[in-house]
Amino acid sequence: MHPSLRATIVILSLSLPLLLLLGSEPSIPAPISTGPASLAAFEPHALRVSPPVEATSAMVATLSEPKAVSKPVPFGKDEVAAMAPGMVAMKGGRTKIGSTTKEIQALLDADPSLLGRVSPLDAETPQYTTTVAPFHLMLTEVTNEQYREFVKATGHQPPQIWGEASIEEGRQAYFAEESNRGTKFSAKDFWDDNWEGKPWEVQDKDLMTPVVYIDFSDALAYCEWAGLRLPTEEEFQHACRLKTGNPYPWGTDVTPTKYAITQEFRGIKGPMAVGLLAEAKSPSGVFDLVGNAWEWTSSPYVEYKGWKQHKYTTGATKRTRKEQKSDPVWNGDRRVSAGGSFQLPLSANRCTIRRGTERTQKTSGVGFRAASSDNPVSDKSASLYSSKVRLSDARGDGVTFDNDLAFGWIRWESRESEFNDEQTKVMLKSIRRIQPVQKQYAVPQGYRVITDYRYFIFTPVEVIEKSSDKELERSSLHTPVQLGYISFGDDIVSPALTAGTYLVAYRHKGDHPGPTSEEKKSHKEEGTQYEMPAYLSAINTDSANVLYFDTATGELAAHVPVTKGPSIARGEAGGSMEAHLEKVRIKGPDGKPAFKDETWMTISMRLAGKASRRACSFELEILPVEGFVDQPWIR
Repeated sequence: MHPSLRATIVILSLSLPLLLLLGSEPSIPAPISTGPASLAAFEPHALRVSPPVEATSAMVATLSEPKAVSKPVPFGKDEVAAMAPGMVAMKGGRTKIGSTTKEIQALLDADPSLLGRVSPLDAETPQYTTTVAPFHLMLTEVTNEQYREFVKATGHQPPQIWGEASIEEGRQAYFAEESNRGTKFSAKDFWDDNWEGKPWEVQDKDLMTPVVYIDFSDALAYCEWAGLRLPTEEEFQHACRLKTGNPYPWGTDVTPTKYAITQEFRGIKGPMAVGLLAEAKSPSGVFDLVGNAWEWTSSPYVEYKGWKQHKYTTGATKRTRKEQKSDPVWNGDRRVSAGGSFQLPLSANRCTIRRGTERTQKTSGVGFRAASSDNPVSDKSASLYSSKVRLSDARGDGVTFDNDLAFGWIRWESRESEFNDEQTKVMLKSIRRIQPVQKQYAVPQGYRVITDYRYFIFTPVEVIEKSSDKELERSSLHTPVQLGYISFGDDIVSPALTAGTYLVAYRHKGDHPGPTSEEKKSHKEEGTQYEMPAYLSAINTDSANVLYFDTATGELAAHVPVTKGPSIARGEAGGSMEAHLEKVRIKGPDGKPAFKDETWMTISMRLAGKASRRACSFELEILPVEGFVDQPWIR
């Protein structure tokens, strides 16, 4: 609808500054940070392209004040950044990473049997110091209970341990075939090939144990669904030792079975419940950072800067003396799993231990825990770029995006653990033969099960490679200028788009100029005919347009004619998202003009310009489904 035909009543301004500082309570609308001033008001520019709505008597608007949408509370300077449910805030700071050669030699002196493991031990050297940015880390390793929620919501492949009954049935059928007798049955291969449609369950005794038989892609899939990410190796070690050089989260005490689930528990055959040992947590309150299950990180298994091969010795006399050179097998395609597991002694389950794990490996000793940045919107943006945008045919050649400047609305839904007293008894009974016996258990305070995650995010391009409005307009006639990508988990009304991720581009009004000289030359050499871009047949080139290209197909999914294009002027990169009510003129039940209220969202952006302190300003207008804005968003 043209601006002259509507009356805009702004009732809610939800500016999101460049670097989000979000509310700490995920279950209610979070307040907004104080920060850079919001963008100056723009002239409305998007034409209303949705069909007329037949109004009922209840829809006919009066001139009275329209109903308000949820209103934000000012965000205080002392508030912490928004965290997903079940996370612990890590302040960040300087931390030591890895071990020194003296520390490795001391381990060997204390336990000469470790000489055979000197290569992975030496992979912890040389020790260095780095600064880790503030982040959030899950209170515990991801449990079977938490992962089950993800599997139920997405239909993702359950871990093979959940399908033991189905696997046993498959095993019996396999050996019933005469041709298979004497051959090997692979439970992993059977489950990978046949899990769909097969029954599975998480037994009561396993609900609170770390989920295992999880490969790297499984861990990433959970994190993407939950709006989180995997921690880096440096973040893991920082959480484990903070500003100290201690080998363990609790310090230097090496009392077996007191602080960590390790090989010293006699009869242990798998991970035990998270937080089972009351003292098995760091000063920050994070449980089981060492022992229990290896934890995937996002870091590649490569040598630390300055690594050199070393020779280590054991034995105090000439007769007992042995020596061994280290020879780690570096592989950047593998990922570091950290923290050790129940399969190792306490001496190996240290903050600095690192294991180069094949990304496809699924074992009984490897699980994970999730993390997020202080700005969880940037995490989601990075995940979307990796999974949806990077290889999309819709992304322009050489176009890059700034995940750190992404902004939007997010929200989590979660619940407390359903692990009850009866299930606790079942779990404790299942481990009664493991020594020392554990006689009590309580779900760690702060533990939460994420049940859903929603988002509406815009990520800007890293830079607009144009120096003036005219240059941008002229170049957009041949190739639309990409502004960023937008992603949302719910359908929107206008432009009419289904939930997904879309490249957003601007094209000025005017005819296509035809092929460039380079394109002409290329087609001449290849003996092919130049074809006009397919999107041109779907738009009216007499008007400027915002184009939405589906990253999944690379094709134009929607377009919105606009009356005002991007403007390049002095300014800094930034962005905001606002919601407001508009009175839209419609046809009433009596055939006369009437009005109805619509809640619109305005995405205002300042994209970094080619020249210093120059920015490209532009607006998008979005009509979400009714009630979308009133949900408990963290804005």
